[in-house]
Amino acid sequence: MLALHVSYSNRDSNEWVSLPPVPLTPVPAIASGFDYEQARVQEHLTFPNGETMEFGVAYAGVNHSVSVHVTGGGTETGQTTLLNFGGFKSKPSNYDPTAIFLSPAGLHVQIMVGPIPPVSP
Repeated sequence: MLALHVSYSNRDSNEWVSLPPVPLTPVPAIASGFDYEQARVQEHLTFPNGETMEFGVAYAGVNHSVSVHVTGGGTETGQTTLLNFGGFKSKPSNYDPTAIFLSPAGLHVQIMVGPIPPVSP
């Protein structure tokens, strides 16, 4: 199962802090009109600095394509697109594509799409 992985920079420790992975939800082939695996997620996340962003991810298994859209920096006129990109996973088991961007409030955010790691006993 694939998930959205989001991390943010901790200015005090100079390290990345990972948020819990957000699983992509499978889309039934009949509902999507396509005969291949598809999955997607749309999730609002709030960071320690109070900033809220919405992450949208779509995945198509036929060619391992991924589309990512991030909005945030809400104003009176609505959200602003912070990042919008597409790419291809080399294998479903890899953590790619990856992007790092600077939020409107100055937070470095890293996103990637990859499997959910197994839970240690």
